[in-house]
Amino acid sequence: MRSGWTGVGAMAVAIISLAMLHPWTQGAKGPSAVGPVAHAGADAHGYPKVSRAQQTQAILRRSDTAAFRVNSPASTYWAGVVEGFYGPTWSNRSTIQVFKFMTQHHLNTFVYAPKNDAYLRASWNQPYPKSALTHLAQLAIAARGLHINFVVSISPGLSIVYSNPKDRAQLLMKINQLKSIGVQSFMLSFDDIPETLDPTDQAVYGNNLGAAQSALANYVLKQETTVDPAFHMIFTPTVYWGDHANPYWDNLRQDLNPRVPVVWTGPRVLSTTITVQDVQLARQALGHPLVIWDNYPVNDYSYVMYHRPQLFMGPLVGRQAGVIHRVQGYLMNPMLQPLASEVALWTAGTFLHDPVGYKPSLSWTHAIAGIGGKSDAAFKIFCEDSSASYLDPNATNTVAPEVSAFWQTYQQHGNLKSTSLYHAFQAMSQVNTQLAQGLNPRLYQEIKPWAQQLSLEGSTGVAVIGLLEHSLEGGSISSSRVNAVAATASQVVHAPNTLGVTAAVDQWISQAQTMPAFSG
Repeated sequence: MRSGWTGVGAMAVAIISLAMLHPWTQGAKGPSAVGPVAHAGADAHGYPKVSRAQQTQAILRRSDTAAFRVNSPASTYWAGVVEGFYGPTWSNRSTIQVFKFMTQHHLNTFVYAPKNDAYLRASWNQPYPKSALTHLAQLAIAARGLHINFVVSISPGLSIVYSNPKDRAQLLMKINQLKSIGVQSFMLSFDDIPETLDPTDQAVYGNNLGAAQSALANYVLKQETTVDPAFHMIFTPTVYWGDHANPYWDNLRQDLNPRVPVVWTGPRVLSTTITVQDVQLARQALGHPLVIWDNYPVNDYSYVMYHRPQLFMGPLVGRQAGVIHRVQGYLMNPMLQPLASEVALWTAGTFLHDPVGYKPSLSWTHAIAGIGGKSDAAFKIFCEDSSASYLDPNATNTVAPEVSAFWQTYQQHGNLKSTSLYHAFQAMSQVNTQLAQGLNPRLYQEIKPWAQQLSLEGSTGVAVIGLLEHSLEGGSISSSRVNAVAATASQVVHAPNTLGVTAAVDQWISQAQTMPAFSG
């Protein structure tokens, strides 16, 4: 599922390499094999009381998959998280941590849909090797233990011939391999793929992509529900945003089994707002129940489009309360940083639980306090200065509101070190140290590059104001001091990462450098 730019979705897998990403985003390797299972009674659900690793191996060895159903989607409303970004997949440890977080915040569904899992996308028609299947089975078992509906997305659209019996059989093979580890809920995804059919399919469907995909989805649904009535499937279309009918949606409405919910990102790929009217129009045009795939707070496009990766730490805003009761599910697409995503996910969970009473700023404050722990004050500054996004481009930060007052003080030859801006820069300069000392160490490692950047921006602001103050007092300033401050300022402006506050800081630095203190 891609964010709104032409062609970048198809390019992103190639462009976002591990070298581009920070090392803490790299997924951990799968677990090693363990010894024989030792049964020691059963739990309340009838499962053996054995370790998670032992259960994993037992599931991988069993052919009687019906006896080992990890998934049990009890709720018809799927509220949760879809790991659907381009870039390294999350480690199992991080994903399980998110599962635990979800159980505390009214979220019941996790969709495993990382674009970089080759066995779900580029090599969809190849079976998972045992080590990779073990890795995935651990997630399925952990989800079951926490009563999370674990959904796996399969994306065959890059190479499938929809009408080819062999390709259809390979798709069923992949589904059944995943069922063997307890997965019962699937997302059949056709996002970010070529829209022209293979010549073989053209002979069957013309160039009707919607008809070809619908025929395949209907076939899968019929085959799987015949042997397993508990089988669940969601459909992700190639055109997954908008609110008006189009020929592709017309074909889905006419041909796709009406029981199948369809994924939709809103009126846009990155939807600033989603209203009741938007949902009603899309529902009418598609003719299917909708599952919203909300592309907030996903940040993979900041790596590709801007080449200055950004975190989105603000609350979920811009969604009308009535939307929730008009869709069958609501999924949030998180950032490459799983634990940092929990701030936005916290607010999303609050919204989904009580859409009418949801107050974004209050939920966000609770999230910061709950996640920030001993360093909640510094974490608040960090989140505030990282909160600007397409949802709220003008989100308040610790610098922008203070700039005008600072320049008034400057013009009046006042005490610049008494200004609110100076104190804001001082607080920013200490954020990285405070977070390193008091924040969850794994969360700190995720946000460390941005925390360091924020503190550099703060310390640069302190240094620049010190230079301006000294100049106003009539003191002489050595060229070496001016050059040192200018060099640090340049480092800030050309930093490899960006924060919501960066533009305001850069603009202020540019203005400050026109003052006499920098002209010698």
